[in-house]
Amino acid sequence: MFTCQNYKGTTIANRSGNYVLDVRLDFYELQGSRVPIGPGKYYNAYKLQTKVTLRAD
Repeated sequence: MFTCQNYKGTTIANRSGNYVLDVRLDFYELQGSRVPIGPGKYYNAYKLQTKVTLRAD
């Protein structure tokens, strides 16, 4: 998921001026080829989240 935010963390619709790009990727990996999915079942979950912005010279 990609969102643009202002310096306060509020999501904005336009990219004019200074903004922060928030990137969040969620991954799920099942432990086996025929593992049922649902409450009480086993899987690995990973989340990668970072924020980037332009740096002034």
